[in-house]
Amino acid sequence: MYYDYIALITTNPDEGFHQTKKDYIARSIGVLSDTIQVHCFEPHAEGADRGCFSSHHHLWNYIVEQGFERTAIFEDDVIFLKDVSVSRYAGFLESTPDWEVFYFGHRPIIWDYRFVERTSTPGIVKVRTNDTHAYVLSQKGAQKLSARPWCGRPVDVTVSGTLSASYALFPMRAVQGGRFLSHSFFNGLSERNSQYIRYALQRPIQPLRAAFWLTFLVVAQPWFFLGSTWHSLTKPLPA
Repeated sequence: MYYDYIALITTNPDEGFHQTKKDYIARSIGVLSDTIQVHCFEPHAEGADRGCFSSHHHLWNYIVEQGFERTAIFEDDVIFLKDVSVSRYAGFLESTPDWEVFYFGHRPIIWDYRFVERTSTPGIVKVRTNDTHAYVLSQKGAQKLSARPWCGRPVDVTVSGTLSASYALFPMRAVQGGRFLSHSFFNGLSERNSQYIRYALQRPIQPLRAAFWLTFLVVAQPWFFLGSTWHSLTKPLPA
């Protein structure tokens, strides 16, 4: 197996949900369901942001302790827009020794002029992002993150502020999912929109490229909404 470890983070104690979600993720990334390990946590007394940070931080420490070089981490509300095989990005990571984190889904920070940057590999970009629902973490990245204590910042902001060698699939293959018209549902739509906005506005701006992607974004809105609706009704999501 390409990964040294695959983790599913959840606060849902339902073992039936664990298995359904493991099966779904396994089909989506081309691995066996039994290779995915569930890390189930109690909701944190200090709120969701602290709890989410603590669960990821627990995994970062575990990765460092075990010496894992490539660990795939998924939150329990991840939804895949399209299956993605290891062959899609393994060659890139193997030829990019400085990589620290690789995202299946990402919400680019639109006002950060440095990102997105195209790489020499089509469909893979260098990006600064605030998303941690589906990512691969290197040992080097885990070491940096495990050294970061809780300081009141959400986990995704901590990752983007700590790791600089961040890469992602473009277009993204995974988004945060939620029940129809829920907060998580609209987060997923926001992710899909932001990746195209930021890609269109790469520096230096190329007018034709920007016009193409912004036009595509406008035209694709009904498809985005209908696709998100379909996923919200058919994919395994936490209660």
